[in-house]
Amino acid sequence: MKNRAKWRNNVPARAFASELRCHAYGIAAAARRVAGTESASRSLLKVTPLLAVRRDLAQLEQRFQTAHESYDGLRDACETRVVRWRWANGPIYELDPLFFLDPGIRVGQLSPSAPQNPAQWTAYGFTADDQLVVERQYTELPNHQCYRGFYLHHDDRILGYRFHFSTSHTILSCSQLVFDGLRPLYFQRWGSRGWTSYTYACKDGRVDSFVGLAKEPDEPEVQFRGEVVYKEDGIVELWTKEQGRRKSELSFRGRPPVDNPFVRYRAR
Repeated sequence: MKNRAKWRNNVPARAFASELRCHAYGIAAAARRVAGTESASRSLLKVTPLLAVRRDLAQLEQRFQTAHESYDGLRDACETRVVRWRWANGPIYELDPLFFLDPGIRVGQLSPSAPQNPAQWTAYGFTADDQLVVERQYTELPNHQCYRGFYLHHDDRILGYRFHFSTSHTILSCSQLVFDGLRPLYFQRWGSRGWTSYTYACKDGRVDSFVGLAKEPDEPEVQFRGEVVYKEDGIVELWTKEQGRRKSELSFRGRPPVDNPFVRYRAR
């Protein structure tokens, strides 16, 4: 999906429904497997009641609405914990566990040292115990202006805040990755262009399938299901099926999973 990386910074997407199908998740490894996926989806909602998902989504909206007032506190709380930085020539980490599976999204490469000019580079700040707490995505604008991300680690979730590079520090989106023990339970993101929520079923430490909800302003809520199919050659297929459709669709055939320090830290 071409606009997915832009949507991370809350730039309007051409087609939100297409965005959903390609949002790093999939459904039903083929039409013949749809029935099994639907059964798994129903089980997911039994394990994670929709009421709890919507409750957390409402709390995320509240955080989004008040995030601008919290900017200084978030910055100080996160940046004072940083003891080392890792640099990459593009984004390489994302709170969304499956974000970088989309082959249309470029994954940066780590550098052993900081660049002389940080334009178009991304810096990640880690704590002494290896928690990723700060992200700076530099633009080509003067004075090293950058998008800023802050991450707060709690016992059952990680909260993410993403701010615009302008001096006004406009909030772009708030996200959260909720855990059940060591496994991701659901991921949610709220921005001015809408919200998404994905509830996962995991197997062998990776996301196998999901049920999703999403809404764009002035549009009806969309419900969909998906499955992630891991091939023997390392390639990942993502299939999706929106509510009301009879057959699943191949969203894309993507790259192997990219390292995710948010999930990896929990598994230590």
